[in-house]
Amino acid sequence: MEVKVVREKVESLPELFLVLIDDGSLLLGIVFLAVGVKHILHFYEMSECIDELTTVFNRKAFNKIKMMRFDLVFFDLDDFKRLNDNQGHKFGDSVLILFSHHLNKQCVNNEMIIRFGGDEFIAVLRPSRTEEFLKQISKELEATKIKYSYGIARNVDRRELREGISRADASLYQMKLEKKSRKPVNQVVTYSASNV
Repeated sequence: MEVKVVREKVESLPELFLVLIDDGSLLLGIVFLAVGVKHILHFYEMSECIDELTTVFNRKAFNKIKMMRFDLVFFDLDDFKRLNDNQGHKFGDSVLILFSHHLNKQCVNNEMIIRFGGDEFIAVLRPSRTEEFLKQISKELEATKIKYSYGIARNVDRRELREGISRADASLYQMKLEKKSRKPVNQVVTYSASNV
């Protein structure tokens, strides 16, 4: 009985549709449609991981790290609050954009820059590239007068990401303390629009 019903349904289909089924074109069309939907979903999923201001990744991208082992470099802009207070938030935003652009420009194969929050960024790097990355950043940012501190956590396992971030943050804090101990108490770091 069921076979008869199915045969009747198939026979009632328009002839063009039957040709497409026999030809395989319909199946091919469905495959292309599925691939297109998959790409759209991937694009949407990735767009949720992008920081709107700087266009680098945001914290949601931590679960998108493709490497099993990597180095984390935790960056923090020096005296950024003072810059925002003195020059305004619009200028501060331009500093964040410029800084993140320079970081992102140095990334290669599966490396990523993540805006951790405010003026903090984390670089996820292949372990063999950390020193080269830091040298390039220092060289590129020298002309901008953007001052920053960083901490490194080496050979972080993706499954122990939080611990790696904590290690990098502790290293960053140590660098900031060392910088403060060298800076005279009354020295003020200034930024100007021509520097950035």
